[in-house]
Amino acid sequence: MTKINPPSFQTEPKGSFGIYSNADPISFQTFKYKVEDSKIYIYDVFPKGKSPYYLDCKISKNKLKIENGEESGTYEKLEY
Repeated sequence: MTKINPPSFQTEPKGSFGIYSNADPISFQTFKYKVEDSKIYIYDVFPKGKSPYYLDCKISKNKLKIENGEESGTYEKLEY
C-alpha cells in the first residue's frame, strides 16, 4: 500500500481563497507565495492592485495558521 502525503505549503507556491456570505461569493483572489522563517510572503495577487505583503504564520504539514490581522485563521493546503 502506497502512502500518499498531503500537499505541503512548501511545494506548489500558488494559492487562492474566496470570501462568501450565505454561499454567495463576495471576493476571490489568486496569488503566489513563499514561506520563510515563520512568514508567508504573498505576491502576484489577482485582481491586481494589491502590493506584496507578508504575514506571520505557523505551519504544520498541510495546515497554516495566521493569528493576527484580517486574514487570521487556519488554512489548509488542498490538492486539485
